[in-house]
Amino acid sequence: MPKLRELHLNIHTQFGDQVLVMDLDKAKSIAEHYFIAPDVHERICWLLLADMSINLDVNGISPFSISDQIRHLESGVGRRSHMKKATQFMRPPLYPLWHQHYFSAHFLARNIYEEFKRGGSGEKIIKEIFDPQKSDVVTQEMISELSHRTTVELFERRANENRSTGEWLVFAEYDDKKYYLCMATHATPDQAIYEKLKLVCRMQFPFLEPFASDRTLDSLCPLD
Repeated sequence: MPKLRELHLNIHTQFGDQVLVMDLDKAKSIAEHYFIAPDVHERICWLLLADMSINLDVNGISPFSISDQIRHLESGVGRRSHMKKATQFMRPPLYPLWHQHYFSAHFLARNIYEEFKRGGSGEKIIKEIFDPQKSDVVTQEMISELSHRTTVELFERRANENRSTGEWLVFAEYDDKKYYLCMATHATPDQAIYEKLKLVCRMQFPFLEPFASDRTLDSLCPLD
């Protein structure tokens, strides 16, 4: 069971400061609302639930984007995902934690852009459609084909090859189980992610590395 009974999180956003109070009942309620399986509840960091709530309010990112990836990670290889495979952080301070991309409609444009420039895909599509040997006049049909192929086709190709990208769900592995810790962005420095996690993880999951071995936390969060 989590050691925390109540956690006051001071959140700083573009809309100002707010205090989000999390306790065991609220954590369970949020997890249940987003269809996270009961056997996973005690492996969800309260910071992740707070991230899910804040990102919904501030960025409009559906918490189901996270819970979908949790269900995928829990189900193992038997379930297909269009996202990139989970990757382990290779260096301190976040090693041996892992990150899994999650997807939201917010990342649609980015995925299309990445596929557009990959291997000259976008340029090839444009040359195929506006080939002067086919027609020296730009028609409505050509414009419609361009619109479809540079959006739907490119995104579907990326998804079908499991290369869709988004931001991160950070998790840990311990005793053949996954512990889901927080949301993060590509632009967030590793040290900032670690600082965000360290106190809550040391209290809630004292056995997880790299937090268990951080002696600077001993006076704040003794392991005994």
